[in-house]
Amino acid sequence: MSTLNEKLNQHRQELQNIPLSELFAQEPERVNQWRFQVGTLYADLSKNHLNAKTKTLWQQWLEQAQVQQGIDALTRGDNVNHSENRPALHHRLRAPTDTDFYVGEENISASIADVRQRMRQISEQIHSGQWRGYSDQPISDVIHIGIGGSELGPRLLCHAFEHQSDGKVRIHFLASPDPIYLEHLTRQLNPATTLLIVASKSFSTEETLVNANYLRDWLRQNGGQQADAQMIAISANVDKAQQFGIAAQRILPFWDWVGGRFSLWSAISLPFVLQNGYPAYQALLDGAHKMDTHFQQTALMDNLPVQLALLDAWYNHYFAVNNRAVITYSHPLNPFPQYLQQLDMESLGKRANRQGKPLDKPSGLIIWGGSGTESQHAFFQLIHQGQRQIPIDFIAIKQAPKGYERAHQLVLGHCLAQSEALMKGRDESYLQDLPEDKRYERTSAGNRPSTTLILDALTPETLGALIALYEHKVSVLGMLYNVNAYDQWGVELGKILAQETQKSLQGDLQAHDPSTTALINHLKR
Repeated sequence: MSTLNEKLNQHRQELQNIPLSELFAQEPERVNQWRFQVGTLYADLSKNHLNAKTKTLWQQWLEQAQVQQGIDALTRGDNVNHSENRPALHHRLRAPTDTDFYVGEENISASIADVRQRMRQISEQIHSGQWRGYSDQPISDVIHIGIGGSELGPRLLCHAFEHQSDGKVRIHFLASPDPIYLEHLTRQLNPATTLLIVASKSFSTEETLVNANYLRDWLRQNGGQQADAQMIAISANVDKAQQFGIAAQRILPFWDWVGGRFSLWSAISLPFVLQNGYPAYQALLDGAHKMDTHFQQTALMDNLPVQLALLDAWYNHYFAVNNRAVITYSHPLNPFPQYLQQLDMESLGKRANRQGKPLDKPSGLIIWGGSGTESQHAFFQLIHQGQRQIPIDFIAIKQAPKGYERAHQLVLGHCLAQSEALMKGRDESYLQDLPEDKRYERTSAGNRPSTTLILDALTPETLGALIALYEHKVSVLGMLYNVNAYDQWGVELGKILAQETQKSLQGDLQAHDPSTTALINHLKR
């Protein structure tokens, strides 16, 4: 009897012999079978290497991987992050807080509600001018200091909705301790009207603390010790934040059951609240919670995050695909592919399964991408005519701002044309007017898969749903790949070795490989 793996391999071979265009001819109801509507988010998976038989095999795959049990465990708050013995409860951060939910002895619903209220109060104090700097001037600028999950999420949100801000508070992000950008910020901004947000779960992240020290000194050099009142911390380590000079009433808590890459639903997104107001943040949470409800309560074969996860695992394990491009046809969403890189690759880039043994198949994909028509004039040449199979997620917005319908129609037209061109390709029959030796170089193979996601409008609610969709997709992929999607041990070695290379750069030479030693000597020369 054939195993499921053998059946999936055989099915892949069958589909590889059928062009995508032909699948539409074979299945008149194909679009209806592979489209999903979740609230204001529409998804079309029909331009992928799938057919009715795929669904049958995928159902067996989900059962074999015990995906429903995994979703239930995640929802209940079981310790799904088994290597750190923790739950992964980022979804509770956007749930209504009128129902108690306990982690150990703590009712986290009450704790989450308290943090939300404090975020609202801080926003109101700053926007009303009540929160003032050391020279009694209102706050005009905020520098958010954090890296990785403590920075990518709020930066995405602030960029996405900067056009909806009233402009009273300008937000700046500082991740890497780059001396040029540090100097730029301190030269550009007024310390008397600048608020610092130091975001670090452990309050020991090296890059964040280096930046925070520079900017705290900048405040104190101009405003003395009273300038410390212009600092806020977001951290699980209250003691360290207080030792740094931040009073307890200005420290917003973090919880160990929230991973950094899942943390934008927490106080980490305070910059977004300060830029766009608390109602925008609440709308973001509401949109994500609606996607949570869909994910937790919908049958697996009608469940959009589950289907997107199956699609990635299908291409990864059976089509030898190692990457996916994400293309956004909306300028405010430009940072979205970079945000997904951490969410997806830090979660799924693993070599060990959940039993601590080597994986027999690769887990994560390389996630990359860019913005709409700009990408078409850059790397789309490789996607259309290169030799690599690159599935794409196209993300577009349905509604346009009034008065800009023509520009929006142009953008949407290009988005739809790209997915159609990738599927159809172009053979020499379209090029009969050209000399025969000039035809092949202008052909495109076609048969390239893509998925199209359309948001009704770009609002905090719809973006919240989109981000939650990809989060849940990652969780399901962890189940399909049999990996822990909530730890990230692979980043530890670089942090450890960086301590040694810094000592060497400072003159206390440590033992390194010959190449690294030569590089250190060159930098010190």
